[in-house]
Amino acid sequence: MLRRLHIGIILLLLGVPCFAWAEDLRALSLKGAYLYNISKFVYWPSEQQGALHLCVWGDAPLQGVMAKMLTGKRVAGRGVTVVGEQASSKVCQLLYLGEGWQGDATTLQALNHKGLVTVSDHPDFLALGGIVQLVEQQNRLKFRIHQGHAEAMSVQFAAKLMQLALEIVP
Repeated sequence: MLRRLHIGIILLLLGVPCFAWAEDLRALSLKGAYLYNISKFVYWPSEQQGALHLCVWGDAPLQGVMAKMLTGKRVAGRGVTVVGEQASSKVCQLLYLGEGWQGDATTLQALNHKGLVTVSDHPDFLALGGIVQLVEQQNRLKFRIHQGHAEAMSVQFAAKLMQLALEIVP
């Protein structure tokens, strides 16, 4: 009982950092949920089978949160696996490029392969060749889709997802 009281006092004294940490965790969870939900509305090439690999590069905290969130989840009957930077982009069906990514079109094009959906919140992501750009607008997370880049990777998005997009670039 006394130990719980001490822990409670410590948490109260550290309230601001704990609150900030909780806000960061909430933002990571929201971004992870977006990535998972986007994957549910993608029509992947028919030859892709097995686990659905959601890869996270340049954002280790997001990778950790997603790995915990998505344990046991499935998309279109396929198990979901969250993979970090150690994975080749060739195993990824959805690749999130976080803050560690430098925003280089040449590197992005080298990563691309049939059936890959690239996602980032980099401000120039669609212009650099990306497919889905996450955008924070009025304290809400939204997204833009570059349909031409998606078609080049042989992926299509369900109409429900397209209707929710902030913008669809042809």
